Amino acid sequence: MRHIHTCILGVALALSASGCAGGPSDETPDAPKSPPAGDEASPRSEAPTPKAPEKVEPPPPPDPLRHRDDLPPEKRIVIVVDGEPRIADLDAARAAGYTAVDFSDDWTPYIFEERLDAEGEVLENRYRQIYLGLANDRTDGDGRALPDNELNFLEVFGIPPSMGVVQRRFLEDEEKACHEEIDYAAMAKVDSIPFLRGGRLRSYKSRVARARRAVKKAIDKANKKGRKAADAAIRAAKKENKARQAEFERQMAAHRKRVAEGPRDQPRPAPPAAPDTVPVPPKWTPIEDAEGLVARDPEVAGTVEESMALAELATNREVAFDHVERRLKCDEHDRPRYKHKKGRFDHGLRMGVRRFQRKHKIYEYANMKGETMEMLATPPRQSNYKAFVRVLTERVVAATHILEDGTTQTGEDPPTYTGSDGAQHPIRNLVDEFVTAATSQLMLDTPDRVLAFFKRHSAEDFQTWMRVGVKFPALPEYYDGDMDLEIVIDRGDVWYDLPYNDAGKEIRQPRSRMPKLMVYLRWNDQTIRLVRWPTTIGGWRTDLAPNGYVYMRYKGSDVGDRVIRKIISGPTWVPPESTPLKSLAKRRWINGKAQGIVNYEEMGPGYLSAYGLVAGYFVIPRPDGNDVDRGIRAHGSSDYMSIRSSRRFSHGCHRLLNHLSVRLYGFVLNHRPHTVGGDQKMNAQRQFYYKEQVYQMRMPSRGFAYFLDPPMPVRVLEGRIRGKRKRPYEGYVKIPGETYPDTLPGEAPAGEDDRAGGGAVADEDDDA
Repeated sequence: MRHIHTCILGVALALSASGCAGGPSDETPDAPKSPPAGDEASPRSEAPTPKAPEKVEPPPPPDPLRHRDDLPPEKRIVIVVDGEPRIADLDAARAAGYTAVDFSDDWTPYIFEERLDAEGEVLENRYRQIYLGLANDRTDGDGRALPDNELNFLEVFGIPPSMGVVQRRFLEDEEKACHEEIDYAAMAKVDSIPFLRGGRLRSYKSRVARARRAVKKAIDKANKKGRKAADAAIRAAKKENKARQAEFERQMAAHRKRVAEGPRDQPRPAPPAAPDTVPVPPKWTPIEDAEGLVARDPEVAGTVEESMALAELATNREVAFDHVERRLKCDEHDRPRYKHKKGRFDHGLRMGVRRFQRKHKIYEYANMKGETMEMLATPPRQSNYKAFVRVLTERVVAATHILEDGTTQTGEDPPTYTGSDGAQHPIRNLVDEFVTAATSQLMLDTPDRVLAFFKRHSAEDFQTWMRVGVKFPALPEYYDGDMDLEIVIDRGDVWYDLPYNDAGKEIRQPRSRMPKLMVYLRWNDQTIRLVRWPTTIGGWRTDLAPNGYVYMRYKGSDVGDRVIRKIISGPTWVPPESTPLKSLAKRRWINGKAQGIVNYEEMGPGYLSAYGLVAGYFVIPRPDGNDVDRGIRAHGSSDYMSIRSSRRFSHGCHRLLNHLSVRLYGFVLNHRPHTVGGDQKMNAQRQFYYKEQVYQMRMPSRGFAYFLDPPMPVRVLEGRIRGKRKRPYEGYVKIPGETYPDTLPGEAPAGEDDRAGGGAVADEDDDA
């Protein structure tokens, strides 16, 4: 028994030691442990329940919009998350609701993008590469390489610079020390600096000289008057002080006498107080200028107010003119070939101003006033930022396929439409909304932030892949599938009367109601106006008759219902036989010599052509499918002043600013069913003789065509007929002062391009 207890005790000690030490057990863990036989007092020992293994959570998936340096160029997109720009995966960004906006130097508007045929082959658009060469400052309109010191400034003609070009402008202007020498505030002081020549210049200088003499005379008069008054005041003060001193001395003498004669045992009387001295005024400080005259002698200044205003204006203009010259030189707009003479507002300076206007997309004649003067007074970083926003705008419009730009609002409140909820909703300015969304989300809403953006990215980034992601606001509900669009043209004020009398004197024909092109959408039994843009109508034009003489002819714009079946990007205009030959030829320096060449700029394809960058062809539909083409188009135009001037007309077509025509037809093609026709080959040739030289004209293509199916309706309204005549003249009309044969010529056969023309650049010498 003792032996048994000894064994039990040994086992217990062994188990206890094993448990404290935590050492391994020789027994199988799962086997139950039984107490020794015969020991009923020993409790039953059970195996502990094993712990379940801890559950390990899988790592979270990586952020699909995380910054990625490993992405190939075609998969990259720049987005901003929580205030931090990052390069993310393009597909992931799109899945997260971002719209990709192309910032690359390979961007073109929708109408010049590459298209595929039914077999998946690329359809060549002849103008695409020319467009890219122009936008990137690589080539000119003929596809020739630009000289190193030349740049294309073509925004006014519908071709904005590439983002790479805008980047170079920002970075190069930051390095130019010459901008520090320009006083932009001095230029901001004047609204205009007139371009004056001959008698007008002499008259202006004479008036300014008289004004300055009058001001000088007034200043001299005020100085004389002031000096006299000051001297008198000085004399009066001195006289008064002398009198007071004499009185004081008399009183002191009397005081001393009383003291001397008075009893010595009594207190002495107090002496008289010293007199107050009258302040002596300072000598007259001469008035130096008109500002001093107004401040110190308003009475005299009031007699020469007009002279002071003119003299001050002239001085401010002279100072501003000096800094305008500095600005143009610093920006390299004062080209040596312009032959500008310093200090003169000459033709050379106007050429520099015109170049400046084209860089900054200013639709004005080559004068220093209005928006031109405001932009001259804008420092480069701010003006470059404006260019960035303009370039961004066209890319946002192309990426989102929107059109509404706020032009429909003619009063204080925007027009509205009835939504499917029955409530009235304003016609939003989607272009402004979407551009603001882009600049704010991308943190590109200040010049400094855009400069920092361009510094972060290399030129190669823009050349190869640069795109950005934006979450744009929701589109209006009427953006739903194919859109039922219509173009309506209001011809405005129309004059059929002859523009001159029998003596050849011009008769004024004012137009207060200008022609407008409007785009309407029919949706939910209502008509919604999307845009309202300025356009042109036809009028009196010169025309080459079959007999070789140039006459006047009324080339009006047709009224009534039409359709657009065909849209052509990079269109070619085939000049009809009636086109004056002087517009078909031009002079160009070739190998150091001026030579006559065919003016393909007028014919196209190109931004200067008669049809601009894109044209929609108006036809009268017929049930048998044989549409009637009367040569009327709605097309882009480089002659932007003809669109803005009440005294200018087309040959019958409806011109649009080139960038608006690009927006319009890109929008139509994105929201209307159509087929891609591709390059419209032709082999038009013509030979003509002009100024003792034979010219050979060849045009291989009409342009790149798209065909709308169904066609888009067009409605041209009659407008408001002014004057005595209520119907247009037919045929040719003699120009007063010109010599003609006795009989008028017959009508020349009208071709489909007979109503176009006039694609030339606005004349820089026109001071209208």
